[in-house]
Amino acid sequence: MAAVGFLVRLSSKLRKMGNYYSSAALIVGLSQQPIFRLKRVWTDLPRKIKDKFTALQQLSSAHRNYAAYRSALAKGLGKPQMPNLCVHLKDLYQLEEFTWMTAPGRIQFAKYEKQWEQLSLILQCQQHRFELPLHDQCYASLHLSLDHNLSEDKMWARSLRFEPRLVAASP
Repeated sequence: MAAVGFLVRLSSKLRKMGNYYSSAALIVGLSQQPIFRLKRVWTDLPRKIKDKFTALQQLSSAHRNYAAYRSALAKGLGKPQMPNLCVHLKDLYQLEEFTWMTAPGRIQFAKYEKQWEQLSLILQCQQHRFELPLHDQCYASLHLSLDHNLSEDKMWARSLRFEPRLVAASP
């Protein structure tokens, strides 16, 4: 429970810093079935943490083509931000795959204009740097964690050890 609370608070701080990519990654990770199925963990979390998690889920939601995220990103332009690249890459892919109606032999400038809008938004975010001091202990922890990634099967096994599935009673 403490780890889930910590990750929700971390995601909230990342969001406040404008790091939408990492914030969304944590929320998506916490929403994965091996974690989200742990009913005791989620019910024992303080209301404040649950509310933060819900708000962060809404910010990361694909509802209305990521409207909440896009609005928050637009409000933060001019400050350091890390956009959620998954959203922008999806947009660029869809623009590339979309069938544009043009006369034979003509260039569809509207397509390139929309692609440029996406790329320029990302470039605007790169113009402002995060000013973070190097923290040796954090750096070492992050480096160490990269060596200990768990596969989905291992996550399920740990999840089931922590909270086994309920077995239905026989009639």
